[in-house]
Amino acid sequence: MLMAPEIDCVIVGGSWLHGRGGFIFCHRRLFDSRFRGSTIMPLEKAAGEA
Repeated sequence: MLMAPEIDCVIVGGSWLHGRGGFIFCHRRLFDSRFRGSTIMPLEKAAGEA
């Protein structure tokens, strides 16, 4: 996993998420609803990337 267990995150609506559990819960809810099927695609690559 790419995040530390003690992660804190303030989301756009102003909620403060404490710890990995809160972060995962919030994002899972988002990606199970309004962002379902969305993808992330880089707009450009850094030098040396394939």
